[in-house]
Amino acid sequence: EPEQRKLTWHDWTRVADISRDGQLILFDETGVAGGAEYLMYLHRTADRSTVRLGNGLAMALAPDGKHVLALGAHDRYRLRLMPLSEGAATDLPLTGLEYQWARYFPDGRRLLALANEPGQPLRLYVQALDGKPVAVTPPGTVRNIAISPDGETVALLAADGELMLYPTTGQGAGRMVQAGEPLAPLL
Repeated sequence: EPEQRKLTWHDWTRVADISRDGQLILFDETGVAGGAEYLMYLHRTADRSTVRLGNGLAMALAPDGKHVLALGAHDRYRLRLMPLSEGAATDLPLTGLEYQWARYFPDGRRLLALANEPGQPLRLYVQALDGKPVAVTPPGTVRNIAISPDGETVALLAADGELMLYPTTGQGAGRMVQAGEPLAPLL
């Protein structure tokens, strides 16, 4: 757009995702206006409309634009798919993980999730929408995440400040990117 404009909604707006074409902005309200269960919204940039999607924490827009991935405000063990058109929300199978956040891979069939097993530190997991999660990083190594366009690699800034690349198969160790090494051939 030619000019900057304010898109915040109430008192604690948090953007969760933006569609690739920039037409949809998924956000939630977690302050006083969001209440104890929090509220999720979808903003359409074309007509500047905003609709309330329901309670919970907004995680991500599905790459096909048909669903929103959400997490309950108090039940951080269950991810939910909420349709953007008609239909009922669908709970994903329980995995035993407590989720902090989740994002879609470009294929729309898998998720990258920051989560933990009970009593264990956080780590990254890859999980199919209907499958079991696979740990792809060691515990406690996760900050500033990026998924490669082909979905084969995850880049992250480790707790010690090193840039690391991990395969999303759960097979093989991460690899530190040396200072000055170009990233393009790696991803």
